Amino acid sequence: MNGPMLQALLEDRFKLKIHRETREVPVYELIVAKGGAKLQPFQGSCIPYRDVEYPPSHSVPLGQRCGTPRLTGNGFEMKGATMADLRMFFLVTLDRPVIDKTGMAGRFNLHLELPSEAMKDLLRGPRGLPALSDPAAHASDSALIAAIKSAVQKLGLNLESTEGAGEFLAIDHVEKPAGS
Repeated sequence: MNGPMLQALLEDRFKLKIHRETREVPVYELIVAKGGAKLQPFQGSCIPYRDVEYPPSHSVPLGQRCGTPRLTGNGFEMKGATMADLRMFFLVTLDRPVIDKTGMAGRFNLHLELPSEAMKDLLRGPRGLPALSDPAAHASDSALIAAIKSAVQKLGLNLESTEGAGEFLAIDHVEKPAGS
């Protein structure tokens, strides 16, 4: 259950009233570096993530899904990935949202090479999830974020810190359900 059905349930059961707010928050812009992108075009076929049913069946092996990050011995690999797929990967690995400013379309084979210490940090827990981080915080780059930025630079791309619009849900009213 998600989307409108979940919202209707919460509104009915908890008398929940919310509204959306937009605020300026720290973000990264993904841009093409001065020397140009060094991305390997994807050759072959794969099944876009949006075409894989949920929950994913085993009829579509991970290797045939476009843009699915796979752990390698020295980082992550994504075959047939779009810039949107890369942004989704960053959503759970970085400390803030990423806005794609590359203007690049198409699918690519990407390899983000990370040092072993950065891999250990990454595998210890989620990063950048809205419930786990303060979107207004201006923290300096951790070793993990610096390693990811370095890996992105090897692809001829840059992650630049800036400010951008962030959308938030604000709770106006909520009640304890009757009989609880």
